[in-house]
Amino acid sequence: MDYPNPGDLTTLDSVKTYLGIVANTTDATLSPIITGVSAWIKSYLNRDILSAAYTETLNGTGGRQIMTANYPVTAITQVLVDNIDVTSYAVCDGRRTISLTNMNNSPTGFSFGCPTFRRDIMNVTLKYTAGFTTIPFDLEHVACRIVAWGYKERDHIGVTGKSMGGESVTGYSTASIPNWAKDSLSNWRKVVG
Repeated sequence: MDYPNPGDLTTLDSVKTYLGIVANTTDATLSPIITGVSAWIKSYLNRDILSAAYTETLNGTGGRQIMTANYPVTAITQVLVDNIDVTSYAVCDGRRTISLTNMNNSPTGFSFGCPTFRRDIMNVTLKYTAGFTTIPFDLEHVACRIVAWGYKERDHIGVTGKSMGGESVTGYSTASIPNWAKDSLSNWRKVVG
């Protein structure tokens, strides 16, 4: 898929297909909605989704595991504890926990054969890559649906209801983002750290 804005979580083609639009006359309207919705989703989730490099300085836990702020971790570049490089002992669970281990049981020079994230203040530096190289389908689909909702709702901005010929009243949502969208995003949301 081609994402014109690198931060977009859905494509113009996906949104147009979802809306049943064939012509290019709506492209200039839809493109900024896609970018705006993508930015809102990342803000709401409190995390980036796409793969990026990160450097964190953290307090040592006193144990052999430490959690990263970003996930899923796909590569570990460097792990420093008290400015000592322990990268060769670092492994990741594929989510957000980096563990120090002595996988081959060789002498390490560390007590108990394996380094730890010594408990101290801001003594651990992690350099790693985290995020997805492709946007997960369910997240892309929610982004597409929110864009479609925003596109359809643009004609009702500031309107809560309308009388048609004096016979019926149509109600419109006054929510900035519908509850179904927030519910769909809840599994992706970072709530701590």
